[in-house]
Amino acid sequence: MISTSQGRLQDRRPLSIIDIGSNSIRLVVYEGLARSPTLLFNEKMLAGLGRGIVSTGKLDPEAVTRSMEEFRRFRALSDQAGAEHMYVLATAAAREAVNGPDFIHRAEDVLKTEIRVLSGRQEAHYSALGIISGFYPANGIAGDLGGGSLELVDINGEAIGDGITLPLGGLRLQDMAKNSLVQAQKIARQELARAKLLKGGQG
Repeated sequence: MISTSQGRLQDRRPLSIIDIGSNSIRLVVYEGLARSPTLLFNEKMLAGLGRGIVSTGKLDPEAVTRSMEEFRRFRALSDQAGAEHMYVLATAAAREAVNGPDFIHRAEDVLKTEIRVLSGRQEAHYSALGIISGFYPANGIAGDLGGGSLELVDINGEAIGDGITLPLGGLRLQDMAKNSLVQAQKIARQELARAKLLKGGQG
């Protein structure tokens, strides 16, 4: 087991985190709680849950099936690593799709744990915490671009401002622009121009 491998810290237990995004699903196992935790395992699957959500309002059905299969595998990998706790977070696609609640319920049954669906502002806040834990001193506007949304948040040292979320994720933008790069650029410029947070950070 990873938790008892040579060189591991024996005063703490591993923990696992699953990030259910609009484009990908990721499992990360850390050695334990710390400001800069040691990574033990990291795997990502490109599920594409948010593909077509602008047109249909629903999570992609084939992606849902693939995700459930991957969740079973992630649960087994987490157990094999000796993870004491599993934390599961879901973002834009799961919170916006009309079949999102049903998807979350099914995923909780497979993973045998509660799933927390984050708001856009919560996504931005956690993105800021990640920047602060890895960079010192952190100062500026951080962006977290996913498949369904773009989160922006102002960081000054360890102070985190109010974050915002924009509908500019890769899959969403592709759907909104109907696969037109020119139209995608136009939509992105319009959304960014309305972001007051960016105006405050100019210069």
